[in-house]
Order: sequence, then structure tokens, then C-alpha cells
Amino acid sequence: MSPKVQPSKTLVYIASMCAIIFWGMSYIWTDKLIAQNIPIFYFVFVRIFLAGFILFLFNTAYARIKRIQKQDLGKFLLLAFFEPFIYFICETYGLKATGSPTLSAMIIATIFFMFVYLFFLMIPVCFRLMDHRIP
Repeated sequence: MSPKVQPSKTLVYIASMCAIIFWGMSYIWTDKLIAQNIPIFYFVFVRIFLAGFILFLFNTAYARIKRIQKQDLGKFLLLAFFEPFIYFICETYGLKATGSPTLSAMIIATIFFMFVYLFFLMIPVCFRLMDHRIP
């Protein structure tokens, strides 16, 4: 096993900025791929495969690969299926249905504010109605 190499802070910041930029541009790229009638399952699979391959290369370069224990393998496969795969399939079909990355972003932003509303406004009201102390 090779010795662990620690990345510099500058490299971490540059990698983080690249990830943020690519993540932000993914709506536009997805919209362009939908406009070219590329099958959604195809480019979602390619997107996840490329991301996994790049992560594998980084983990190999920095000697951070760890074995998954047998009892956890099923949980990891289930997590990998639901989190990136199903999420991106639903996101892409939602983008296809709305037809606009801007409109999709507005819908997603309202979901966040709905949770903020529920947490800060509705939960205290429910506790008052139940005559309990607010945690």
C-alpha cells in the first residue's frame, strides 16, 4: 500500500470550486441533452459512471480506498441505487416536464423554503396546540 498523500488547502479549494461550477452547470447540460433527444437513462448512467470513475481515480491517487464489509454491501448498493440513480432520473424527468432549467430551479428553491416554513413556523404551532413546551 502506498503512503497517504495529503492534498494542499489550495488544491482542496480549487477542487471544491470546480465541483460547485460543474454542479451548477449540470442543469444547463441536462437541458441541452434533453433538447437533442438523447435518452434520459443513457446520459444519467454515463454521468454516474464518469463520476464514479473520477472518484475512483482520486481515491486511488490519495490511497483512500477501503473495503466494504460484506454485511454492509447490500446497504451500500441500495443507497447507491436510490441516492444518485433514482435522484438523477427524477430530476431529469422533472427538467424534461418543465422545459426550463430556470423554472426547475425555482421549483426546487420553493421546496427548501417549504421545509424552512414547516420547521420554524408549523412545529412550534403544533407544540402549542398540543400544550407542550417547545424544544
